[in-house]
Amino acid sequence: MTEEEKAKYYKDVLQDIMPIGLINMGNTCYLNSCLQVMKKIPELRKGIDNHVGMTANPRDKLIQEMKVQFRNMDNLGRATEPTQLLTAFFNLFPMFAERTADQRAFQQQDADECFQMMLQEMRTVLKNPEAPNEEPVIQMESEAVEQDLIRSLFEIKMKVEFQNTENPLDKSVAPNEFQNKLACIIADQDPPINYVNQGISTALLAQVEKQSPLTGENAIFEKKMRMDNLPPYLVVQKIRFVWKEKDVNTGTEGRKAKIFKKVLFPLILDTNDFLSTELQEKLVANRKLEIENELKMKDEEKELYEKFKEEFKDKDMDTFKIHQLFKKKREEDKQNNIDNELWGKMEDEKCTGKYRLCGVITHKGRSSESGHYISWIQHKGESWIKFDDDLVTKVKEEDILKLHGGGDWHTAYYLVYRRLHLNN
Repeated sequence: MTEEEKAKYYKDVLQDIMPIGLINMGNTCYLNSCLQVMKKIPELRKGIDNHVGMTANPRDKLIQEMKVQFRNMDNLGRATEPTQLLTAFFNLFPMFAERTADQRAFQQQDADECFQMMLQEMRTVLKNPEAPNEEPVIQMESEAVEQDLIRSLFEIKMKVEFQNTENPLDKSVAPNEFQNKLACIIADQDPPINYVNQGISTALLAQVEKQSPLTGENAIFEKKMRMDNLPPYLVVQKIRFVWKEKDVNTGTEGRKAKIFKKVLFPLILDTNDFLSTELQEKLVANRKLEIENELKMKDEEKELYEKFKEEFKDKDMDTFKIHQLFKKKREEDKQNNIDNELWGKMEDEKCTGKYRLCGVITHKGRSSESGHYISWIQHKGESWIKFDDDLVTKVKEEDILKLHGGGDWHTAYYLVYRRLHLNN
């Protein structure tokens, strides 16, 4: 059986499409990892598949090559060298084409810079397939976001407030800021950062010197940012690479150093503490209903078991075996529910402020200029796929939570979450 036949067998017979990896073209693991995450996002994949552009445009060329590569990964059943895609990528981003000193491979690059620069360029050409085709004569900001696929999927609108640290009456509201990710600070904090939620909260506060609108003089202000929307996808970057200045005492040159600190991250990320007061108030009813539904489901568990036992009342089967069968069925239901919950229809009015992890990019090594990137993508239920370039293996959800850092093992650098909604 050829690789193509195996892929077809998995897809048509087993109804389980085993994803395909990408061959490393010489330190291109950072790009391979970003592409695997992007391929998993159905709305982005649809936008790429639907895009028709002039091939002379470098942005259009990149998207066309992504379309071809993604389709090959779906249908060929084997990993291939993404030669044409890499050429299009370097044409658009020549700074990534730098080679090592011996010219034998490309220089290792930062996965965050790759991911964000690709999003920025795709913003200019990718349209939202779900948005109205006709643009209004006078376009509101919300309508512009809806039609721009990248903005509609990733953009975070930040409400910004300033508070003078020495004068409680000296405060102001600044224009909204927009970004495609949340930063998670993990270095040198008091108290130490042990959880992603703490690191995000820390990054949303900063001290800046600016002119006071009250006195006209420069003062130190606390800048407080809060999310004022809930994008379908939330990217969280653990700030693991920091610049170390040249040390004349040790003779060490300035460089990017890696922080290996262990910082735990959750499968379910609750953003409520990061939200503006107005957005928190809008979510109160949904969050209350979510709690009620969870309590209701616990009460119904006993009823489900009793009904399940009724199916075996005329059979000679002991209670222990029946209970084991019930647990197996409930586990199957749980796996299906994870997929339905994670990849179900996006409904803004049913948001709760919670997100579920669907992708991780890890880094193994001592600095951003070296080491190795790998992506880990949710597959089915609690089953995940580890993409080590062209080596693709299944792993368990519990293995993903071990990527928190603290040693030389693969360390979570990029976390991609998908928005959750009420089930009813």
